[in-house]
Order: sequence, then structure tokens, then C-alpha cells
Amino acid sequence: MLTILKTDRFSLIPWQNSAEHNLHFVDLFKDPQVQKYVNGKPYTDEDIKKIIPIMASQTEKYRGFGTWMIYDTQTCVGIIFLKSILQADDAYIYELGYWLKPSFWGLGIAQETIKSAVKFGFEQLNLPEIIAIVERKNLPSQNALLKTGFIANGDVVEEGRKLPAFVIKNQQHKMADNPILKTQRFSLYPWVDCPEFNRHITEMMQSEQVQKYVFEHALNDEEVSQAFERMKTNQKPLGLGYWMVYKGDICVGMTLLKALPTEDDLNYIETGYWLKPKFWGQGIAAEVAAAMVKHAFEQLNLPHIVGVTNPENIASQKSLEKAGLKRQGNITAYESQLSFFKIENPNQL
Repeated sequence: MLTILKTDRFSLIPWQNSAEHNLHFVDLFKDPQVQKYVNGKPYTDEDIKKIIPIMASQTEKYRGFGTWMIYDTQTCVGIIFLKSILQADDAYIYELGYWLKPSFWGLGIAQETIKSAVKFGFEQLNLPEIIAIVERKNLPSQNALLKTGFIANGDVVEEGRKLPAFVIKNQQHKMADNPILKTQRFSLYPWVDCPEFNRHITEMMQSEQVQKYVFEHALNDEEVSQAFERMKTNQKPLGLGYWMVYKGDICVGMTLLKALPTEDDLNYIETGYWLKPKFWGQGIAAEVAAAMVKHAFEQLNLPHIVGVTNPENIASQKSLEKAGLKRQGNITAYESQLSFFKIENPNQL
């Protein structure tokens, strides 16, 4: 869910598929001056009918990407957006863009709102950098980007045309030591302590459904803070830690590798996962658990991986078995008797 952003003069309101917002969008789509350096010509009604439903389907983004309407009190002056673009190498780039109504050109609005969107992207989303791509003849937009800290970054090919690109780097970007992992359907991004990642984890910590078989209750704010402190300490040893699970730009859950605290200190490393309830029953847990096992064996060279579940959590037990772990009975961990599963590293047998 997008948040409202503020500048000195404007409120950046998350776009909603509403009559009021779409009226302004249609004005921008159809304005020949606005579209001169975007589409080359105004969009048709048929084009707009196709585009708006696509925008509506993309409003639930895992890291807050989307479109904001720029309002001066009650007057909409334009839009600004942040979006992610998947590249051929399965990496993402993050792009900023904006459209302003012609009657508001030349008033410094672009610079003011660009600064706000970049600040959000860096401080809340922990983006490493943001790019912007403009038409070669669109000198006012290029100047606005340069005045807000972007630098020229060569040309890119977009729809068969070479266009100048600009980039701004996040000097405070938090880097994770662990690698990005891939499964057939998902990208597993290493967790870092940043607001947007933590928002999704907090959502799961405070979900009665997710926590039914973990803490057995939804966590309160103090318990959430304590859990994050534990997560930070679990990041360092042996390349262990947490990964956020994404399908495209949508966060579906979290997975992990960490030391299992047992009453006899047996030195086990466990895998586990939390999924948002609306993504249950889609085979995601087994797929990400298998990715954790593969990483642990091939990259960390661990001798084995274990998993534990509440004995009543049959679905999670089936997911561990589908990922290759075999039932070993019960074990005392986390001050409870839990069902115990294990898989040996075949390279060390």
C-alpha cells in the first residue's frame, strides 16, 4: 500500500481507481503537449480503457511502487511514479517518471516532487538507485533531474529508440551479505532492516493465522520489536539469515536459515517460513524450503538441514517433506515439543 507523501507545497496522494483520479489521468493521457515526449501522440479512448485496469491490478506492490497524484490543496497538477522493471538477467531496475499538466509547467513542481519520491524510494524502500529515462529533446525534464541530483548515465534502448538515461545513487543503501536466490516462481531477497521489508514481516507477526502454530498468538508491538532484535543477531553466523519471498513485485512471505535452539545444544541449522494467508495452498512453502536447502548445501556446505513444526501443523509438515526433509520424530526446541524433520547433504555422505 502506498503512503501519502508531502512536499512544501504539495500532497502526493496514492492513485486510486476512482472517478476523480481517473478524470485527471485521462486529461494527461489525451493532452498532446504532455504526450509529445511520452507517447508521441495522445492516447485514444481504447488505449486508456486497457491501461487503467492494468494499473489497478498493479496497485498492491511489495515495496510501495506505484503512482501518486500531485495535489495543490484541491487542484491536481499531475502525477509522479516509481516502478520496477525486470531485466533479462532477472535483476530489477527502479524508474521514476512524472507528467505535469501544461498550465503548471515552469513552477519548479517537477524538482519538488522528484525530491520527495527519491527520498521515499531511498529511505523507505532501500532502493540502491533510481533511474529516469527521457526524450532527447525534452530539455526541461533533463534539467529538472540534474537539479535534483541525478547524473547523466548514457543511453538506453527503449522500444527501439536510444534515449538518454539519468541515475541517482542511494548513498545510505543497506546491503545484505547473503545472495538473492531464485526458484521457479519466486525471487528470494535477503532481508535488511528497512521500513518496507519490516512492514511485511510485522504484518505476519501480528496475524493470528500466521502465528497460530508459531508464537500461538499475534505479537504485540513490544514483542515485534524484540523479534526484530533477534532477527538482527541471527544474520551473521555461517551466512544464515532471512529472505523475503516475492512473486514479481508482490511480497508473499519470508523464509529463513538459522540456528535451532535445542535443550541439548545439538548445533542444528533449521529452515522455516511464514506466508501471508492469502498465498497458502499454492505450494510456495515447499518451493522456498527446497531453495533454502539447496543454498545451505551448495553454498554454505552445511552437513544437514532440519525443520521443526507444531505437531498440529500438518500443512507445514507436508511442505517440509515435499522439500526433501524426512520425519525424525520429536525434539524439544523453543521450549516446546515439536515435530522434527531432517535432510542430509548428499555431498557429505
